[in-house]
Amino acid sequence: MVEFVRLAEEDVGPLAPRPSVDDVVSSKPKRLTFEEASEGLSKLGKDETGARYAYLKLDAVGMKLTDVTVVLNFKHVMFLDLSRNLLDLEALQVVTKMPFLLLLKAERNRLESAALSEAHYLQVLDLNWNRISDTSDISQPTLEWLNLEFNEIVDVRFDSEKVPKLKELDLKGNRITRVGGTYPESIARLFLSENQIGRLDDLATCRLGNLTALHLRGNSIRKLDGFTESLKNLTYLNLRDNLVGKLREFRKLSRVPKLDTLIVSGNPLGGPRVLKSEDDEEVLQESSSGESEEVRIGLLVLLPRLVRINKDRVTLEESHEALVVREEKLPRIMKESSSEEEEEEVLESTTSTGEYFSEAEENDLDEKEFADPRVVRGEGDE
Repeated sequence: MVEFVRLAEEDVGPLAPRPSVDDVVSSKPKRLTFEEASEGLSKLGKDETGARYAYLKLDAVGMKLTDVTVVLNFKHVMFLDLSRNLLDLEALQVVTKMPFLLLLKAERNRLESAALSEAHYLQVLDLNWNRISDTSDISQPTLEWLNLEFNEIVDVRFDSEKVPKLKELDLKGNRITRVGGTYPESIARLFLSENQIGRLDDLATCRLGNLTALHLRGNSIRKLDGFTESLKNLTYLNLRDNLVGKLREFRKLSRVPKLDTLIVSGNPLGGPRVLKSEDDEEVLQESSSGESEEVRIGLLVLLPRLVRINKDRVTLEESHEALVVREEKLPRIMKESSSEEEEEEVLESTTSTGEYFSEAEENDLDEKEFADPRVVRGEGDE
Protein backbone atom coordinates (compact mmCIF):
# COMPACT_ATOMS: atom_id res chain seq x y z
CA MET A 1 0.00 0.00 0.00
CA VAL A 2 1.24 3.49 -0.83
CA GLU A 3 1.97 5.45 2.31
CA PHE A 4 1.01 9.13 2.44
CA VAL A 5 0.59 11.82 5.07
CA ARG A 6 -2.56 13.75 5.95
CA LEU A 7 -2.06 16.62 8.37
CA ALA A 8 -4.57 17.14 11.13
CA GLU A 9 -6.61 20.31 10.69
CA GLU A 10 -5.82 21.12 14.30
CA ASP A 11 -2.20 21.50 13.12
CA VAL A 12 -2.94 23.82 10.22
CA GLY A 13 -5.39 26.25 11.81
CA PRO A 14 -8.97 27.17 10.89
CA LEU A 15 -10.72 25.67 7.91
CA ALA A 16 -9.84 27.42 4.68
CA PRO A 17 -12.55 28.96 2.48
CA ARG A 18 -13.71 26.93 -0.50
CA PRO A 19 -11.11 27.45 -3.26
CA SER A 20 -11.92 28.30 -6.84
CA VAL A 21 -11.68 25.55 -9.44
CA ASP A 22 -10.75 27.89 -12.28
CA ASP A 23 -7.57 29.36 -10.86
CA VAL A 24 -5.63 28.71 -14.09
CA VAL A 25 -6.62 29.93 -17.54
CA SER A 26 -5.15 29.19 -20.93
CA SER A 27 -6.05 30.59 -24.34
CA LYS A 28 -4.68 27.70 -26.36
CA PRO A 29 -3.87 23.97 -25.96
CA LYS A 30 -0.53 23.03 -24.54
CA ARG A 31 1.14 19.62 -24.83
CA LEU A 32 3.67 18.34 -22.31
CA THR A 33 6.99 17.79 -24.08
CA PHE A 34 9.50 15.02 -23.44
CA GLU A 35 12.03 17.55 -22.19
CA GLU A 36 9.57 19.11 -19.74
CA ALA A 37 8.52 15.71 -18.45
CA SER A 38 12.15 14.68 -18.01
CA GLU A 39 12.79 17.75 -15.87
CA GLY A 40 9.97 16.67 -13.58
CA LEU A 41 11.42 13.25 -12.80
CA SER A 42 12.55 12.46 -9.26
CA LYS A 43 12.59 9.73 -6.59
CA LEU A 44 15.24 7.34 -7.86
CA GLY A 45 14.48 3.79 -6.79
CA LYS A 46 14.26 0.19 -7.90
CA ASP A 47 11.91 -0.50 -10.75
CA GLU A 48 9.23 -3.18 -10.89
CA THR A 49 11.82 -5.93 -11.42
CA GLY A 50 13.78 -4.96 -8.33
CA ALA A 51 17.01 -5.39 -10.28
CA ARG A 52 17.39 -1.94 -11.88
CA TYR A 53 17.04 1.67 -10.84
CA ALA A 54 14.71 4.21 -12.43
CA TYR A 55 12.95 7.48 -11.64
CA LEU A 56 9.64 6.60 -10.03
CA LYS A 57 7.99 10.02 -9.72
CA LEU A 58 6.99 12.59 -12.33
CA ASP A 59 5.63 16.08 -11.56
CA ALA A 60 4.11 18.37 -14.19
CA VAL A 61 2.26 20.87 -12.02
CA GLY A 62 0.82 24.28 -12.92
CA MET A 63 1.85 24.20 -16.58
CA LYS A 64 -1.60 24.83 -18.17
CA LEU A 65 -1.36 21.46 -19.90
CA THR A 66 -4.13 20.04 -22.07
CA ASP A 67 -2.20 17.00 -23.39
CA VAL A 68 0.05 14.70 -21.36
CA THR A 69 0.39 11.77 -23.78
CA VAL A 70 4.17 11.91 -23.48
CA VAL A 71 4.04 10.39 -19.97
CA LEU A 72 3.62 6.98 -21.61
CA ASN A 73 7.32 7.16 -22.45
CA PHE A 74 8.14 6.91 -18.75
CA LYS A 75 6.87 3.42 -18.08
CA HIS A 76 8.58 3.03 -14.70
CA VAL A 77 6.79 5.99 -13.11
CA MET A 78 4.65 5.00 -10.13
CA PHE A 79 3.78 8.44 -8.74
CA LEU A 80 2.32 11.08 -11.07
CA ASP A 81 1.29 14.64 -10.19
CA LEU A 82 -0.58 16.63 -12.85
CA SER A 83 -2.23 19.16 -10.56
CA ARG A 84 -3.13 22.72 -11.58
CA ASN A 85 -3.46 22.12 -15.29
CA LEU A 86 -6.33 22.24 -17.79
CA LEU A 87 -6.97 18.54 -18.25
CA ASP A 88 -10.42 17.12 -18.86
CA LEU A 89 -11.35 13.46 -18.52
CA GLU A 90 -10.45 12.60 -22.10
CA ALA A 91 -6.98 14.12 -21.74
CA LEU A 92 -6.37 12.36 -18.44
CA GLN A 93 -7.42 8.91 -19.64
CA VAL A 94 -4.00 8.31 -21.16
CA VAL A 95 -2.35 7.94 -17.76
CA THR A 96 -4.38 4.80 -17.00
CA LYS A 97 -2.23 3.04 -19.60
CA MET A 98 0.88 3.56 -17.50
CA PRO A 99 1.73 -0.01 -16.45
CA PHE A 100 2.91 0.57 -12.86
CA LEU A 101 1.03 3.69 -11.75
CA LEU A 102 0.23 3.60 -8.02
CA LEU A 103 -0.62 7.24 -7.25
CA LEU A 104 -2.27 9.92 -9.38
CA LYS A 105 -2.83 13.53 -8.37
CA ALA A 106 -4.88 15.68 -10.72
CA GLU A 107 -6.33 18.34 -8.47
CA ARG A 108 -7.44 21.73 -9.85
CA ASN A 109 -8.03 20.62 -13.41
CA ARG A 110 -11.22 20.65 -15.51
CA LEU A 111 -12.59 17.24 -14.72
CA GLU A 112 -16.36 16.88 -14.77
CA SER A 113 -16.20 13.13 -14.28
CA ALA A 114 -13.98 10.68 -12.42
CA ALA A 115 -14.79 7.78 -14.77
CA LEU A 116 -11.20 6.93 -15.58
CA SER A 117 -10.49 3.59 -17.23
CA GLU A 118 -9.32 0.94 -14.80
CA ALA A 119 -5.64 1.10 -13.95
CA HIS A 120 -4.03 -2.17 -12.92
CA TYR A 121 -2.28 -1.02 -9.74
CA LEU A 122 -3.73 2.41 -8.90
CA GLN A 123 -4.11 2.76 -5.11
CA VAL A 124 -4.29 6.52 -4.49
CA LEU A 125 -6.40 8.94 -6.56
CA ASP A 126 -6.57 12.66 -5.75
CA LEU A 127 -9.07 14.63 -7.85
CA ASN A 128 -10.00 17.45 -5.48
CA TRP A 129 -11.04 20.94 -6.61
CA ASN A 130 -12.56 19.87 -9.91
CA ARG A 131 -16.18 19.85 -11.18
CA ILE A 132 -17.08 16.23 -10.52
CA SER A 133 -20.74 15.68 -9.61
CA ASP A 134 -21.21 11.91 -10.00
CA THR A 135 -19.37 9.09 -8.24
CA SER A 136 -21.35 6.11 -9.51
CA ASP A 137 -19.12 5.62 -12.55
CA ILE A 138 -15.85 5.30 -10.61
CA SER A 139 -14.35 1.85 -11.17
CA GLN A 140 -10.86 1.09 -9.85
CA PRO A 141 -10.45 -2.44 -8.43
CA THR A 142 -7.19 -1.71 -6.56
CA LEU A 143 -8.03 1.80 -5.28
CA GLU A 144 -7.65 2.29 -1.51
CA TRP A 145 -7.74 6.08 -1.09
CA LEU A 146 -9.92 8.55 -2.98
CA ASN A 147 -9.91 12.32 -2.51
CA LEU A 148 -12.81 14.24 -4.06
CA GLU A 149 -12.67 17.36 -1.89
CA PHE A 150 -14.28 20.57 -3.18
CA ASN A 151 -16.16 19.18 -6.15
CA GLU A 152 -19.88 19.43 -6.92
CA ILE A 153 -21.18 16.16 -5.48
CA VAL A 154 -24.70 16.22 -4.05
CA ASP A 155 -25.58 12.53 -3.75
CA VAL A 156 -23.06 9.85 -2.78
CA ARG A 157 -23.44 6.78 -4.97
CA PHE A 158 -20.80 4.08 -5.29
CA ASP A 159 -20.85 0.52 -6.51
CA SER A 160 -18.93 -1.59 -4.00
CA GLU A 161 -18.02 -4.10 -6.69
CA LYS A 162 -16.27 -1.37 -8.68
CA VAL A 163 -14.13 -0.15 -5.76
CA PRO A 164 -13.88 -3.26 -3.55
CA LYS A 165 -10.71 -2.18 -1.72
CA LEU A 166 -11.50 1.46 -1.02
CA LYS A 167 -10.62 2.25 2.60
CA GLU A 168 -10.59 6.06 2.77
CA LEU A 169 -13.02 8.44 1.06
CA ASP A 170 -12.74 12.23 1.34
CA LEU A 171 -15.80 14.23 0.24
CA LYS A 172 -15.09 17.40 2.17
CA GLY A 173 -16.42 20.68 0.80
CA ASN A 174 -18.98 19.33 -1.65
CA ARG A 175 -22.74 20.02 -1.78
CA ILE A 176 -23.94 17.00 0.15
CA THR A 177 -27.11 17.66 2.15
CA ARG A 178 -27.71 14.21 3.59
CA VAL A 179 -25.33 11.59 4.85
CA GLY A 180 -27.36 8.75 3.35
CA GLY A 181 -26.19 7.17 0.13
CA THR A 182 -24.51 4.08 -1.21
CA TYR A 183 -20.97 3.86 0.08
CA PRO A 184 -18.39 1.16 -0.59
CA GLU A 185 -18.82 -1.38 2.17
CA SER A 186 -15.03 -1.52 2.60
CA ILE A 187 -14.81 2.12 3.77
CA ALA A 188 -12.95 2.59 7.05
CA ARG A 189 -12.51 6.39 7.10
CA LEU A 190 -15.12 8.80 5.74
CA PHE A 191 -14.69 12.58 5.53
CA LEU A 192 -17.89 14.62 5.03
CA SER A 193 -16.69 17.87 6.56
CA GLU A 194 -17.81 21.29 5.27
CA ASN A 195 -20.88 20.10 3.42
CA GLN A 196 -24.51 21.12 3.94
CA ILE A 197 -25.63 18.22 6.10
CA GLY A 198 -28.38 19.09 8.55
CA ARG A 199 -29.73 15.68 9.55
CA LEU A 200 -28.30 12.24 10.16
CA ASP A 201 -31.48 10.16 10.22
CA ASP A 202 -30.53 8.14 7.15
CA LEU A 203 -27.11 7.22 8.51
CA ALA A 204 -28.66 4.01 9.77
CA THR A 205 -29.51 2.97 6.20
CA CYS A 206 -25.88 3.12 5.05
CA ARG A 207 -23.83 -0.07 5.03
CA LEU A 208 -20.89 1.22 7.04
CA GLY A 209 -20.09 -1.76 9.21
CA ASN A 210 -16.33 -1.39 8.57
CA LEU A 211 -16.23 2.34 9.31
CA THR A 212 -13.79 3.30 12.06
CA ALA A 213 -13.67 7.10 11.67
CA LEU A 214 -16.41 9.54 10.62
CA HIS A 215 -15.69 13.25 10.10
CA LEU A 216 -18.67 15.62 10.04
CA ARG A 217 -16.98 18.88 10.98
CA GLY A 218 -18.45 22.18 9.79
CA ASN A 219 -21.98 21.11 8.86
CA SER A 220 -25.34 22.20 10.33
CA ILE A 221 -26.15 19.16 12.45
CA ARG A 222 -28.42 19.67 15.46
CA LYS A 223 -29.59 16.14 16.25
CA LEU A 224 -27.76 12.84 16.46
CA ASP A 225 -30.43 10.45 15.23
CA GLY A 226 -29.17 7.71 12.97
CA PHE A 227 -26.39 6.25 15.09
CA THR A 228 -27.09 2.57 15.65
CA GLU A 229 -25.36 -0.71 16.47
CA SER A 230 -24.73 -1.14 12.73
CA LEU A 231 -21.72 1.18 13.16
CA LYS A 232 -20.07 -1.67 15.00
CA ASN A 233 -16.46 -0.62 14.34
CA LEU A 234 -16.76 3.16 14.66
CA THR A 235 -14.24 4.44 17.23
CA TYR A 236 -13.74 8.08 16.16
CA LEU A 237 -16.43 10.71 15.55
CA ASN A 238 -15.74 14.36 14.71
CA LEU A 239 -18.70 16.72 15.18
CA ARG A 240 -16.71 19.93 15.56
CA ASP A 241 -18.34 23.21 14.49
CA ASN A 242 -21.91 21.99 14.20
CA LEU A 243 -25.11 23.16 15.91
CA VAL A 244 -25.68 20.52 18.58
CA GLY A 245 -27.01 22.55 21.50
CA LYS A 246 -28.31 19.92 23.90
CA LEU A 247 -25.92 17.73 25.83
CA ARG A 248 -28.39 14.86 26.03
CA GLU A 249 -28.26 14.48 22.23
CA PHE A 250 -24.99 12.65 22.78
CA ARG A 251 -26.76 9.92 24.69
CA LYS A 252 -27.78 8.54 21.29
CA LEU A 253 -24.14 7.72 20.64
CA SER A 254 -24.26 5.07 23.36
CA ARG A 255 -25.68 2.77 20.69
CA VAL A 256 -22.28 2.76 18.95
CA PRO A 257 -20.43 -0.04 20.77
CA LYS A 258 -16.78 0.90 20.18
CA LEU A 259 -16.86 4.71 20.14
CA ASP A 260 -13.99 6.02 22.28
CA THR A 261 -13.02 9.37 20.70
CA LEU A 262 -15.44 12.27 20.31
CA ILE A 263 -14.75 15.78 19.00
CA VAL A 264 -17.46 18.31 19.96
CA SER A 265 -15.69 21.67 20.23
CA GLY A 266 -17.40 24.50 18.39
CA ASN A 267 -20.92 23.33 19.19
CA PRO A 268 -23.20 25.68 21.20
CA LEU A 269 -23.40 23.37 24.21
CA GLY A 270 -24.66 25.24 27.24
CA GLY A 271 -25.44 28.55 25.57
CA PRO A 272 -24.75 31.85 27.35
CA ARG A 273 -24.90 31.85 31.16
CA VAL A 274 -25.47 34.62 33.68
CA LEU A 275 -22.95 34.49 36.54
CA LYS A 276 -22.37 36.64 39.62
CA SER A 277 -19.11 38.56 39.91
CA GLU A 278 -17.30 39.36 43.15
CA ASP A 279 -19.19 42.66 43.23
CA ASP A 280 -22.46 40.76 42.96
CA GLU A 281 -22.97 42.05 39.42
CA GLU A 282 -24.41 39.88 36.71
CA VAL A 283 -21.90 38.85 34.04
CA LEU A 284 -22.81 37.14 30.79
CA GLN A 285 -20.53 34.20 29.99
CA GLU A 286 -20.25 32.94 26.43
CA SER A 287 -21.23 29.42 25.39
CA SER A 288 -18.91 26.65 26.50
CA SER A 289 -18.62 25.51 22.86
CA GLY A 290 -18.00 21.95 24.01
CA GLU A 291 -14.66 22.72 25.67
CA SER A 292 -15.64 23.19 29.32
CA GLU A 293 -15.05 20.72 32.11
CA GLU A 294 -18.80 20.60 32.73
CA VAL A 295 -19.38 19.39 29.18
CA ARG A 296 -16.60 16.80 29.46
CA ILE A 297 -18.07 15.37 32.66
CA GLY A 298 -21.54 15.41 31.16
CA LEU A 299 -20.34 13.49 28.12
CA LEU A 300 -18.62 10.93 30.32
CA VAL A 301 -21.81 10.43 32.30
CA LEU A 302 -23.63 9.63 29.08
CA LEU A 303 -20.74 7.86 27.31
CA PRO A 304 -18.46 6.28 29.92
CA ARG A 305 -16.39 4.40 27.31
CA LEU A 306 -14.84 7.59 25.93
CA VAL A 307 -11.07 7.81 26.28
CA ARG A 308 -10.62 11.10 24.44
CA ILE A 309 -12.81 14.20 24.22
CA ASN A 310 -11.65 16.89 21.80
CA LYS A 311 -7.85 17.09 21.92
CA ASP A 312 -7.41 15.77 25.44
CA ARG A 313 -7.51 12.25 26.79
CA VAL A 314 -9.93 11.54 29.60
CA THR A 315 -8.18 11.62 32.98
CA LEU A 316 -8.73 9.21 35.86
CA GLU A 317 -10.13 12.09 37.90
CA GLU A 318 -12.71 12.87 35.22
CA SER A 319 -13.70 9.24 34.90
CA HIS A 320 -14.14 8.97 38.66
CA GLU A 321 -16.19 12.17 38.88
CA ALA A 322 -18.44 11.03 36.05
CA LEU A 323 -18.86 7.63 37.71
CA VAL A 324 -19.96 9.24 40.97
CA VAL A 325 -22.50 11.42 39.16
CA ARG A 326 -23.71 8.50 37.14
CA GLU A 327 -24.18 6.25 40.18
CA GLU A 328 -25.94 8.95 42.14
CA LYS A 329 -28.16 10.38 39.44
CA LEU A 330 -28.57 7.75 36.73
CA PRO A 331 -29.30 4.43 38.43
CA ARG A 332 -31.98 3.53 35.95
CA ILE A 333 -30.37 4.63 32.70
CA MET A 334 -28.16 1.54 32.75
CA LYS A 335 -31.13 -0.82 32.73
CA GLU A 336 -31.70 -2.27 29.31
CA SER A 337 -35.38 -2.61 30.02
CA SER A 338 -35.89 1.06 30.78
CA SER A 339 -38.05 2.95 28.32
CA GLU A 340 -37.15 6.19 26.55
CA GLU A 341 -39.56 8.01 28.88
CA GLU A 342 -37.81 6.62 31.95
CA GLU A 343 -34.40 7.56 30.60
CA GLU A 344 -35.57 11.11 29.89
CA GLU A 345 -36.85 11.42 33.44
CA VAL A 346 -33.60 10.15 34.92
CA LEU A 347 -31.47 12.32 32.67
CA GLU A 348 -33.50 15.40 33.57
CA SER A 349 -33.00 14.71 37.28
CA THR A 350 -29.26 14.38 36.64
CA THR A 351 -29.00 17.75 35.01
CA SER A 352 -30.73 19.50 37.87
CA THR A 353 -27.29 20.11 39.37
CA GLY A 354 -25.48 23.10 37.90
CA GLU A 355 -22.18 21.64 39.03
CA TYR A 356 -22.02 19.43 35.96
CA PHE A 357 -24.46 21.05 33.53
CA SER A 358 -25.09 24.68 32.65
CA GLU A 359 -28.35 26.42 33.45
CA ALA A 360 -29.26 26.64 29.79
CA GLU A 361 -28.71 22.89 29.36
CA GLU A 362 -30.84 22.21 32.42
CA ASN A 363 -33.71 24.21 30.94
CA ASP A 364 -33.31 22.52 27.57
CA LEU A 365 -33.79 19.14 29.14
CA ASP A 366 -37.42 19.94 29.84
CA GLU A 367 -38.14 19.59 26.13
CA LYS A 368 -39.06 16.37 24.38
CA GLU A 369 -36.44 16.28 21.63
CA PHE A 370 -32.98 14.88 21.46
CA ALA A 371 -28.49 14.30 15.79
CA ASP A 372 -23.22 15.00 15.04
CA PRO A 373 -7.97 13.25 9.44
CA ARG A 374 -5.92 14.50 10.34
CA VAL A 375 -2.89 12.47 11.01
CA VAL A 376 -0.84 9.92 9.14
CA ARG A 377 -3.37 7.46 7.73
CA GLY A 378 -5.69 8.15 10.62
CA GLU A 379 -8.05 10.54 12.35
CA GLY A 380 -7.87 14.26 12.53
CA ASP A 381 -9.91 16.94 10.80
CA GLU A 382 -10.20 18.53 14.20
